[in-house]
Amino acid sequence: MKLSLLDEPELEFSTGSRHADPRHGITFYGSADADLAAPRAIRVGIIGTRDAIDGVKRWLDKCRSPIAAKSSHLTGLFLSFPGFDTNVGFRSTIVWDTRLERPITTHALRNIESLSPAEAVAAAVDLYDTELTALNEEPGCDVVLICRPDVLPEQVMNSGTPDRPRREPAHPIPGCSRGLKPPVSSRLRAM
Repeated sequence: MKLSLLDEPELEFSTGSRHADPRHGITFYGSADADLAAPRAIRVGIIGTRDAIDGVKRWLDKCRSPIAAKSSHLTGLFLSFPGFDTNVGFRSTIVWDTRLERPITTHALRNIESLSPAEAVAAAVDLYDTELTALNEEPGCDVVLICRPDVLPEQVMNSGTPDRPRREPAHPIPGCSRGLKPPVSSRLRAM
């Protein structure tokens, strides 16, 4: 086996500055389009329960200010976040207003709770799609954040182990001894 180590490519940031790490580049130089007509305000629409919308707005509000780096001896790995402000980082700010909020009622979500997982997901998609359509009619919405409802039932898609994602059939397949795989046609019939 032959191994080749490739140098990490440098990314380009504002004023042609370069760095391999996008976090460093955005923090210290700004985005590549910072000097161009990049948007200075990003208008955010939010769809979810009233509590979820309020939580997202609190989180976005915190993101406007700098966030200290995680305390670690790996200073290059954990950087502080410069904040979402027009003077640093992405050089834009996040804006929202009640016109771009689409609350999902608890009554509508209660109707989803009793459904099977597949039906619940389909009903939630329809519910959120209606609100997305309403936001599409609003002028000035740049990004939509969707808060997944907590009431959606969880469904384990695969109960196998990571080493063996597919379970072998519980009953023996005629013509197969232990340790040998049956012909493909037999495996398909067994599923």
